[in-house]
Amino acid sequence: MNTIKFTIVACMLFFSASAQQTFYEQLKANGNDAIYTTFYRYNATSEVYTPGKQGDDLHIKLIEIGGIPVGFEAYKVKDGQYAFGFHEINNYGRSDHFPITKMIKHKYDREAYAMIDGSLYQFNVAKDGKLNPQQLWEVYVLQQKEVPVTQEKKPKKKKKGLFSRFKNLGKGSNSNNAAFNYLKSLDIKTHVCNYEAQMTAMQQSYTLTSKDKSAIAKIEKFRKEGKEYVKRYNDSIYNSPKEVENRRKWAKINGRTSLTVKNNTTSTIWISSSKSNFSNTKINAGGTGNADCRSDLYYFFSDQKGVKGYKFYTANNACGSSVTIN
Repeated sequence: MNTIKFTIVACMLFFSASAQQTFYEQLKANGNDAIYTTFYRYNATSEVYTPGKQGDDLHIKLIEIGGIPVGFEAYKVKDGQYAFGFHEINNYGRSDHFPITKMIKHKYDREAYAMIDGSLYQFNVAKDGKLNPQQLWEVYVLQQKEVPVTQEKKPKKKKKGLFSRFKNLGKGSNSNNAAFNYLKSLDIKTHVCNYEAQMTAMQQSYTLTSKDKSAIAKIEKFRKEGKEYVKRYNDSIYNSPKEVENRRKWAKINGRTSLTVKNNTTSTIWISSSKSNFSNTKINAGGTGNADCRSDLYYFFSDQKGVKGYKFYTANNACGSSVTIN
C-alpha cells in the first residue's frame, strides 16, 4: 500500500522593525490607476508558490462608501472588463478585522486576498483564518512607477541589482520580466509568514475606537438594507456642496492636462505614451478617447506589446485641446 506524504509548511514568527500597513491602507496608497501583473502558480502540488504563467495586467480599485473601505474590484487594463472582486455590500466578501484588515475572505468558501508589500496575493484559507504560504495560488505584482531623473543632475551609472530593476518596473519591454524575477527571488514562506505574524499581532493589540464602531455599524446597515440604500447614501455625498466644488476643481485641473483623441480611421486603434505599446487605451473606429497631454503619444493597430507604433503627438503641445488620427 502506497503512503502519500504531505509536507506541512509552518510559519515561524519573524518581526520586522517597520510598521505593517493594512489591506486597505496599501490599496489606497497605490491608487486606483496602479497596474498589477498577474502570475499564476506554476505547480499545484508544490510545497509553496512558484510563479508560473503570466496573466492579465489589472487595475485594482478600492471601493469606499462615505469614506469607509468596503472592498475592491479588479478590471483588465486592456479592455476595462471586470475580472474579480470582493465587496462587503454587493457580494460575500468579508474583512477579517476592521480597521486592521489582514485579508478579505469569502464568507462561505476559502478564497481570500491579502496585500503584502503593495502587491495582491490570493490564498485558500482554512477555518483558523491564517495565511499559509502552501495555500498561495495567484500573485498580482504591483508595477512600480519610474522615478524621473532631472536633466541637471547626471549621477554616475551604477550596475543595478534586482531591487533597483524592480523599482523601475514599467520601463520598456522588460517590465514583465522584472516583475517575474522579483517574484521568483522572494522567499515566499518568510514573506507570507512575516506578514501573517505582524498583522495578527496588530489585530490582537488593537482596541476599537468609537469611530471604528460607528463605521462597522454603517457597514452592517449598508449590508442589511442593500444596494438602494447605498445608492441613496452615495448620491447624498456626491451632490453635497463640498463634493460638487471638488469635482469642479478637478475638472479644471484635468482640462489642463488632458488631450482628446479622435479615431477617424476605419480600424480600432490603441494609444499609449510608450513606444512598446505598454499600458494602452483602446479607441474604436470613429470613437474618441482621452490621454495625458504631458507625454509623447503613439497609436497602434494592435494591443500587443512590441508592435509597430506611430507617433502622433508631442508632449505639452496641445493640452486641453484635441487631435484627430486619420
